[in-house]
Amino acid sequence: IFFRGMSTTTSNVHVVALNVPVHPLECCTSFKQLDANEQRYVHHLTKAAWAGSRICIHQASTESPDIFGLLQTMFSLVGGATALREKCMQPPYAVSAEAITAWLAYTTTFYGNLGNYYASGDLKLVPQCSEADVD
Repeated sequence: IFFRGMSTTTSNVHVVALNVPVHPLECCTSFKQLDANEQRYVHHLTKAAWAGSRICIHQASTESPDIFGLLQTMFSLVGGATALREKCMQPPYAVSAEAITAWLAYTTTFYGNLGNYYASGDLKLVPQCSEADVD
């Protein structure tokens, strides 16, 4: 389900706001202060958490794994959000900056909730752009 120009909650559907905050996690200094054993532990703990996140994605909804696969493929092919924005604004795609912002806000919210529903499970997330913008 795609909506354009909506910013409210409609029944059990929530159109993702465009101003989704993203904050960098500054951990390099702290990580460098760990000894080699602790660094290995943190590395493997992080890999395990990421691998386990797929369980949450599968539990969110039946379509969440496919959306996750689409997002992972999309970002790995172009090299991240900035490259995606630049590529999509050029021909032959020529997607509007507003539609790209809406899609990136949706992806941020999707990753933050590990699925296309808010973590509480009662509101489905939908991007504030058209289906044609995503094609």
